[in-house]
Amino acid sequence: MTIRERIAERCGADTIMLDDCDDAIIGVSTGLCCQDRVVYSYSKLVDVFVAQGMMHEEAVEWVEFNIVGMYVENGPVIMSDMEDE
Repeated sequence: MTIRERIAERCGADTIMLDDCDDAIIGVSTGLCCQDRVVYSYSKLVDVFVAQGMMHEEAVEWVEFNIVGMYVENGPVIMSDMEDE
């Protein structure tokens, strides 16, 4: 079973997952007040986009604007690693 299949099974089919960013998935959030959501590592997301050909600064800007700045119901949680700060 793929990670996407496991997440869909656990969180539901309407959970938002980012295309081509599975390497940045670090877990699933759990809470009583809301649906479980996919958790991505901020630094691993940057690494994914760098590996796809972006310069580091361009990847940071992309993640900030298009992913961190995104608000959708059942959207992903982005966790900043302590070394990112």
